[in-house]
Amino acid sequence: MVLGADHPELVAGLAAQAVARSAQALAHAEATPTPSLQLQGFGTSDPQGIAVTVGISIPLPLTDRNQGAVARAQAQERAAELEHRATGAELTAELTRATGIERDRRAAVQRFEADAIERLPRVRAMAESSYRSGQGGIVELLDALDAITEARLREIELVAAALDAALEVRTAARGR
Repeated sequence: MVLGADHPELVAGLAAQAVARSAQALAHAEATPTPSLQLQGFGTSDPQGIAVTVGISIPLPLTDRNQGAVARAQAQERAAELEHRATGAELTAELTRATGIERDRRAAVQRFEADAIERLPRVRAMAESSYRSGQGGIVELLDALDAITEARLREIELVAAALDAALEVRTAARGR
């Protein structure tokens, strides 16, 4: 069984990867030098007048090219990717385990029904026949009926366990 891509935990992992990619793009963008335009005016006294200066300033990243932020963003993206893969593997393993348990429990129900439940009508008929013919007493009849009841209760327990396992499979595959 394969998990759907819309599983809530997988969607959260994909969102974390997208956030990490955005942080990496931002770190790269911040590493690009941004030029600034400067315009300045001032008055002069000799000769009388106004002077205007225009300049462009570009920072030169000689030692710091924002490598730390870029590396941190890359590491966060890699961590988010690995976390997403791990979550997918865990969910797949959980689903595989739950499916195996369900299969085993259903097989146990089928074996019990084939081995024990099919014989119950014969056991009951033999016990009643023995009691009616006088070969067995009431205690033997009650013991046989008690054994039949116990077998039916065991069958109910096995079916309930199989249904619990099926519910666990549905829980493990939520989001499919």
